[in-house]
Amino acid sequence: MLSDVTIAAPRIGIEWFILTARFTKDLSRFIGASMLVAMLSSLILLYLFSPQVTLSQRPQIISSWINSVTADSQKPLLAYSDGACIEPPLENNQVLDNQGVVNLGVWNIYKLQNSGWQQVLQKTFDTNQLVLLQEAKWSDKLLELIATAKLNANMVNAFEIDKAQLGVMTLSEVQPQFACGQLQVEPIIRFPKSALISRYPLSNGQQLLVINQHSVNFELGTQAYRAQLGQIESIIAIHQGPVILAGDFNTWSDERKAILDTFAQSYGLSPVAFHYDHRTQVLGNKIDHIYYRQLQLIDSQVGDTQASDHQPLFAQFRLQ
Repeated sequence: MLSDVTIAAPRIGIEWFILTARFTKDLSRFIGASMLVAMLSSLILLYLFSPQVTLSQRPQIISSWINSVTADSQKPLLAYSDGACIEPPLENNQVLDNQGVVNLGVWNIYKLQNSGWQQVLQKTFDTNQLVLLQEAKWSDKLLELIATAKLNANMVNAFEIDKAQLGVMTLSEVQPQFACGQLQVEPIIRFPKSALISRYPLSNGQQLLVINQHSVNFELGTQAYRAQLGQIESIIAIHQGPVILAGDFNTWSDERKAILDTFAQSYGLSPVAFHYDHRTQVLGNKIDHIYYRQLQLIDSQVGDTQASDHQPLFAQFRLQ
């Protein structure tokens, strides 16, 4: 069995790694071998200035269940296996939609580093029965907010910083029928990016497949980027019902966006368009997206907040 990798380094802060990576990536507009510079600079600072970091070598799912079936809603359930999947206990006749409508929120929450995230997230919880977070941090403050909102949370532990788990997290008013975690290691900095695949029962007898993805960022080519999409390909291909694919796809280049669009189109997924579109951009390209199929899009909005380096996305769907 693969063991997790722990990196011990002086405690100056992972935010230096993040900020330097973004600075050098922005600098790529002006220098030739820009992405290589960004990757190497980030890698050096990661090993010199980060706190203790543990990198997951296999998917691990952590769950907080606010379901009356469970005896202890705050007791984490851990899964340790490649392609780890869990099947949470379900109550009878539970469905995700509310009278045929599904309200969705998608947000890269920036590891809870900026002030004001609780207020934005509380409002998101109040108006959406399905919320997909990227760069979520398994913390007491977040768990308290989730418990107050009476939501179920399943998260893929991609890596740990000072024993705090981080990764994608999917929250919902009802438990999924199953949830499967996936990891794809960043080729240069070796930090895993994560995806969580969940399936929910609907009131029309169908099942909604939901993929919450945080895509590979630092890479000279696109091999790992394509490979990560390949991990979710087979389950989308065999699923017969509606699908939502959403998250932070790091489409900071035209090539990456073309790869993602081609992948989505090949499985009948359409992009959600936003009338007032001020989604977060890197190098002039929007990086957060929502794709869907076999659903009717009713409304879509982009939030406006300083509580993260990403703006939250919202979409409302009606069952067909």
